[in-house]
Formats: sequence, structure tokens, C-alpha cells
Amino acid sequence: MNAVIWVRQGKTKLALANISGSMMIQATVPSGLGLLFTPWRFDSTLLFSGAITLLAVLYLLVTLRSGRLTVPRLSWAAAFYGLFA
Repeated sequence: MNAVIWVRQGKTKLALANISGSMMIQATVPSGLGLLFTPWRFDSTLLFSGAITLLAVLYLLVTLRSGRLTVPRLSWAAAFYGLFA
């Protein structure tokens, strides 16, 4: 609700910071708890999933830095996600 009020007052940077901060908290706390209370088994499936994720991140990083991000190129990143799933 704060973000809506701040946008109406013209404080868009403050509203975006509020939203991104809350998203960060919601993403890190459950992930941290999952890492703490889940057994770690490094098998071939986990390593394959990690490699696919790393390839997708590298692909997006190179594409964004070169300024060549288009819808078809973003669709290739979705293909990486399909392999991951």
C-alpha cells in the first residue's frame, strides 16, 4: 500500500525501492531456510541443472551487455528454462 501512496505522490523511486526490497526479502529468507534444512546431494541431475542455469545467465548477460536483447533472443533463454525443468 505504501508503494501506491508514494506513486500517487510522485515518489516513484521510493516506491520501486520498497517493492524491490520486499521482493528480495521474500526470495532470500525461504531460500536460506531451504538451504539450511535440505540435505545436499550432488548428483548428475543437480549438476546438469546448475550448468543449464549458468549457461542461461551467461547468455542473458552477454546479450544484455551487447544491447542485442530482442524477443526471439529472450525466447532462447526460456528454452534454457525448459531444459532446466
